[in-house]
Amino acid sequence: MILQSLLAATLGCAPLSNAPEAMDAARPALSSATRPNDARPAPQIAPDDILGLVDIAGLSVSPDGRTIIYQLLRADPDADRVEAVWCLQTMPSDPRSRGEVVQRDDTGDRAPFVTMLLAMAPTYPRIRDRPGGIIVTLEPRWSPDSTRVAILDGETGAIHVCVRATSQCARLDAPPSTPTDLVWRDTAILLAWSPRIAAPRQNDPHGGVLVDDRFELLTGLRLPPTPSADGDLVAARVSDNGSVTWRAAAVGDAAAFDAGRPDSSDIVTGASGPMTTARIAPPLASVTQPGRDARLRGRLGPSATIWAAPADPARAGLRPPLALWARAEGVGGDDTGDTGAQRCAAAACVGYITELVGADDGDRVAFVRREGPALSETGLWLWRIHDATATRLHGGDDLITGCRLAGERIVCLRANATTPTQVVAIDLSSGALKVLVDPNATFAARLAPAEKFLWRTADGQPVFGWLLRGRTPEGQPLRAPGPLVIAQYRARGFLRGGVGDELPVQALAARGLSVLVVERPENFDADATATTGDALDQAEWRGLTERWRTLSAVEHGADLMRARGIADPHRIGLHGLSDGAETAMFALIHSTRFAVIATAGGAHEPGTYDLLRPAARAGYRATDRGPLGLAGATGDAATWLNLSVALNVDKVNAPLLVQSADSELLYFASTRRALEEAGKPFELLVFDNEGHVKRSPSHRRAIYWRNLDWFSFWIGDGVLQGPDHVDEARRWTILRSGMRPRS
Repeated sequence: MILQSLLAATLGCAPLSNAPEAMDAARPALSSATRPNDARPAPQIAPDDILGLVDIAGLSVSPDGRTIIYQLLRADPDADRVEAVWCLQTMPSDPRSRGEVVQRDDTGDRAPFVTMLLAMAPTYPRIRDRPGGIIVTLEPRWSPDSTRVAILDGETGAIHVCVRATSQCARLDAPPSTPTDLVWRDTAILLAWSPRIAAPRQNDPHGGVLVDDRFELLTGLRLPPTPSADGDLVAARVSDNGSVTWRAAAVGDAAAFDAGRPDSSDIVTGASGPMTTARIAPPLASVTQPGRDARLRGRLGPSATIWAAPADPARAGLRPPLALWARAEGVGGDDTGDTGAQRCAAAACVGYITELVGADDGDRVAFVRREGPALSETGLWLWRIHDATATRLHGGDDLITGCRLAGERIVCLRANATTPTQVVAIDLSSGALKVLVDPNATFAARLAPAEKFLWRTADGQPVFGWLLRGRTPEGQPLRAPGPLVIAQYRARGFLRGGVGDELPVQALAARGLSVLVVERPENFDADATATTGDALDQAEWRGLTERWRTLSAVEHGADLMRARGIADPHRIGLHGLSDGAETAMFALIHSTRFAVIATAGGAHEPGTYDLLRPAARAGYRATDRGPLGLAGATGDAATWLNLSVALNVDKVNAPLLVQSADSELLYFASTRRALEEAGKPFELLVFDNEGHVKRSPSHRRAIYWRNLDWFSFWIGDGVLQGPDHVDEARRWTILRSGMRPRS
């Protein structure tokens, strides 16, 4: 009860600000936020404020369109966990209202709350079990009659079934193996799919571990089990009290499993908030369109189908522009002789379509596409099949994801540069938007405004980014050129911490450092033509095409900020994780724009080749990153000479901070040795039990504060405020005393 009461107050399991005064009054004790109409000056935004933002995941709409379910998550760095609750909320019958309540009090009357179904506190297993560091939230699965909903705990594999009418939940007996996806076959039968795990390596703690072709020295004994593409499907009849007996799949179960899964994609949550990903279980044969290269698919009424396929069959690579298709009653045919298939003729039906969902009337298809300058905008469109028209329901800088139809409305997740994720409902006739869930409304009123900029790389590719201007202690934007930090490598949606959520951009702006968040330019030609990951890697790595393109994007962004009088050219910093870290490390030896750099990794050194398993080494050789000294491997030498910091240590002038996961530490062995022996200003920190994206809230808090203080020390006001500021000031002062003046 203590945990549930705390979550109800801190996570705000209530629509917008409709919570009772007792819940609303609890917020100031748990956050430094003030109300939007408070006349007092808003306090400075600190890293802990951003860490405490609430994420939304697992949005799902009941088949009858009357109820939504979603998960709220909030990091608790003191307890080092993410607390989470599932909330059930009825859709408003009046489109002007925000949502009716379903939780009942002891008298059976409706109370002014949204139901809190389940409180969960995800733990952090050893990273060998979650090598990517991503917290996965599977979209809950509704029974066809909308009376029950099944929730899968992505951490433990536990299955809970909740009854809508009573808001009561029961945990089911576990199936034979840990499931990753669920579907109701009918109102009583639940299907569960589990991936088959490849035979584990010989791993005798007393007799030693066999170093075979699966062993990679970078990860050592922490190599996780390898799921295969195959899986096992089981079924059970579910009673309301959770009693089940699992059985092997029967005839028709596999087809029912695919037919019952949601359209387009499932919603997952990572460290920086919601994102979309491919299905947790691979599609079976029944979902493919015969003779079609379907990339997205969905249902259209009881029997028809919709899908998106490459618009140009000659450009059917991994990520090409797509065209929208339907196979329905009463529509025309196509040039293949398929009399039931129709391609949408509207111009909007061709492009970078990311989601689609069909209406029960068999005539309307809602779809989401990237559009606008530099594909910086998102459009939500409605295709009416029988009159061959497509209408834009909503568009602009809002990032729209995870859409599900609910009668005459479509429910989606929405975020933009200064709006954390909300749940919204959009009317299919008028396009009118209503906010249903906004757990961060009070905090959003304190955020610095964002300004969008467009520019081009050296070879003419369009780039966009969002600027948060640094502010004075009084909260006013800086007018004179000042310090600027460039964050990477996604600028769509809420500007929180960059990819991987390690740079608290709003906290930097509050401390007087402007921040330009840059969207990484894509190689659209290679994306459209490369048919395998290996082919795409070769297109991007040979000649270091990708690295030069992304470096040009951030350099030209810095130049634009300098030309606009925003950035002091001598006080520009750069931060990145993953691809952004690789760009930052590349800039360390190829650019003079940046006075200071911070990353989460990104080192590429010749010695990395020796640490890889055989298959990975083959990939390196195919992209000119083979071993140095290999006879005839001139491309490899040229690549490493342009990529390696250790081989170019004399070019390094900017101070470098690296905050690495322990699982990726060995990438920095050569870089560390070279920088330290050359006396360069360099600091490396490592975080235990972490993967590519760091999960621990206590680690993320430390990283937030250290990055903020690092940039403040080198290009800001020099004032450090983080938990380790005394020791950091001492260490960094020593680093600065040994630096040569920048030219």
